[in-house]
Amino acid sequence: MSPKCVRKGSGFTLVEVMVAGALTLLVLGLVYAFLVPTMRAQLKGTTRAQLQLEATNALETMARDLYRTAPGAWSLRSEPPVALGLMRQDTVLATGQRTWDPFVIVYAQLDDRLVRRQWPPEPPTLTVAVPGGSAPMRLGPDELRQVAREPAVGTRWLARDVETLAVSQEGDCLRLSLTLNRRIDRVTVHRAVWPRSGL
Repeated sequence: MSPKCVRKGSGFTLVEVMVAGALTLLVLGLVYAFLVPTMRAQLKGTTRAQLQLEATNALETMARDLYRTAPGAWSLRSEPPVALGLMRQDTVLATGQRTWDPFVIVYAQLDDRLVRRQWPPEPPTLTVAVPGGSAPMRLGPDELRQVAREPAVGTRWLARDVETLAVSQEGDCLRLSLTLNRRIDRVTVHRAVWPRSGL
């Protein structure tokens, strides 16, 4: 009897398995080549939008407080920690005299956070008189540093991943610049604010 090639079962040949594997790898490679860059671009776009929104909201909060003050009713500290202290105008009396809130609002960059503090939130550990009368209080650079670093109730952070906060004065105008940096993207937002002279 002569041996015959008899197929047992309905399996695949080695060549068929290799061709199917190669086609599968080709399709997966094409999907990966198109999908991964698209996902990275989408993640970068989302991160940029979040950073832009966070920076804009933080500067808008600062601008709202600055609009309620008058030229010269703020203090600046340009060295780390960068800080801005201001007293908001409360009312203008019928005599034209201005009255001020009985507290100072301090914005400071602490590490990678932009924080807003109302000082004094409780009996302060720093001894600086807050007038609350007809003249706004101005903190010096060292007092601003102390207030910015003092642990306080009522501190809230406005932005995280802060790379730089810059505040400069040009006449009655304050120029604010905030840079946020996450590993994927970096955003800088600028704002110029002219405090009002009255309510």
